[in-house]
Amino acid sequence: MHSSPPDTRASLILRLRNAADAEAWDEFTTIYSPVVFRLATRHGLQPADADDLVQEVLSAVARSVSRWLKRDDRGTFRAWLFRIARNTAIDFLTRHKHQPWATGGDEQ
Repeated sequence: MHSSPPDTRASLILRLRNAADAEAWDEFTTIYSPVVFRLATRHGLQPADADDLVQEVLSAVARSVSRWLKRDDRGTFRAWLFRIARNTAIDFLTRHKHQPWATGGDEQ
């Protein structure tokens, strides 16, 4: 049984606007990295790929949290985060699906 993540405090979300606020980002990462990781593995990603996806999602949040906060129609933070995670997972799976497999061998 997976418990849902705790409600994200508005004060923490506001602090994420400051990329240099290591304490806020550490707290955010502690709360949400496992949640995004579980979402990634439920979409079929292997653990190493899920770790990569977590990093991509955290980077996307860092790049766009200020714009999200300015929106009047932003909805909940968790819904926004999960939309980023889901879209990133789909992009990740699609990108890897279309990359050719290595043929092996040592020809140059």
